Amino acid sequence: MDDLKYLGSKSGDFIGDNNDLVINELGDLVIVNGVDRLKQDIVKILLTPYTLQPYPNYGSLLPSLKGISVTDTSLTSRVTDDIITSLRYLDLGETSEVESERISEITTLTAEYALSTLNITLTILARNSEQFNFSFEV
Repeated sequence: MDDLKYLGSKSGDFIGDNNDLVINELGDLVIVNGVDRLKQDIVKILLTPYTLQPYPNYGSLLPSLKGISVTDTSLTSRVTDDIITSLRYLDLGETSEVESERISEITTLTAEYALSTLNITLTILARNSEQFNFSFEV
C-alpha cells in the first residue's frame, strides 16, 4: 500500500517537524511503500501526541517529554510500555496486506538515562523478516 513520504526533522532530533511532504525534482509527490512505509508509520505514531482527534488512541507520550528535564528513572518502564502499546495499535489498525508493511515483532526495546536524557533503542522485525533499527533521545 502506498503512502505519501514525509520529511524527517532537519535537526536530527527524533521529535521535530515531520509533517512536510517530500516533492521530487519533477515537482511530484514522493510515494513510500514496503518497509520504508512501515518505518515512516512508526515514526509518525511515536511523534504524535495522544488525544489528537479523531483518533484519541493514536500516538505516544514521547512528544509530551520534549523539553522536560527527565530525572524520574521509573519513567523508563512507562515509556517502553507506551511504545509497545503504540506499535500494537499501529499494527491492529493497519489495512495493508503487504508483509513488509506489517510488524512481526519488537526484537529490542530499551530506554536508558544518560545525563538527564532518555535514550531509546528499538529494533523491529517486519513480517517479511526484514529487520531495522531506531535510536533516538528525548
